[in-house]
Amino acid sequence: VDSEALPLLKDAAERAVKLDPNLAAGWVRLAHYYAAIGDPPSADRYMQRAIDAESQNPLLLSVLAGDFAEIGDLDRAVELQQRALAADPLSLVNRLNLSGYLLAAGRYDDALREAERAAQLSPEHKGSEINIGFALIKLEQHERALALADSWPESPEKDVVMAMAGLVLNREAVATEAIARLKSSTDIQSYRYRAELQAFCENIENSFLVLAQLRDQVRGQTNQRQWRWHLLMIKLSPFLAPVRADPRWQGWIEEANQQLIARSKQVAVNSS
Repeated sequence: VDSEALPLLKDAAERAVKLDPNLAAGWVRLAHYYAAIGDPPSADRYMQRAIDAESQNPLLLSVLAGDFAEIGDLDRAVELQQRALAADPLSLVNRLNLSGYLLAAGRYDDALREAERAAQLSPEHKGSEINIGFALIKLEQHERALALADSWPESPEKDVVMAMAGLVLNREAVATEAIARLKSSTDIQSYRYRAELQAFCENIENSFLVLAQLRDQVRGQTNQRQWRWHLLMIKLSPFLAPVRADPRWQGWIEEANQQLIARSKQVAVNSS
């Protein structure tokens, strides 16, 4: 939520909890508001109100799954997201989230299955195909991954899958063109995928260089919510696991978290 929309979020959430304090959704949105303005104690307090009101609410379960994923407890994240999906089996978002957490946990067959089910729910949603492509790469089904990505519209996701599959399959022209497009793009996503590609090629040093460039690129260009999302994707990326195991990771994530805190403070000022 952009800072100018935060008062609207707060107003809507407060109205919701007044109308029915026994529903979790209003308390969850109120917790989101206080998290966005950098007030974790209040956010935690309202999240607990949501749990007390309706502990099996699928929105609440999904949000809690994301919280556990953010701190690296992927087993708990998967469990909660599975419960959210069981409570709302037609939710595309819940199934995509589950697929993403399974990818991060290294359960690639399960991740592929859930992504394929998500694609059946909404064939036009590109998130399903992206998770399928990433799962296929991790399962070393590179021909399938290449054929799938080749059908996608131009995007950083297409380029990283084409580059990875092309390198493994010795399709030099395919890989070279995809890598060139990734390098020429200033899209924030492209930096993350370039870091993933370097890690995929076992070049951890270059992966850290790209992550440093990404951190510099987002400074002043993305809002607090977007930066938190980018950080979560970096923390969950199955391709960046070797980077996160490197001693330099702690320093990088601490600097990135400081940027996130600074953005939260700015949001609080803007919304006051």
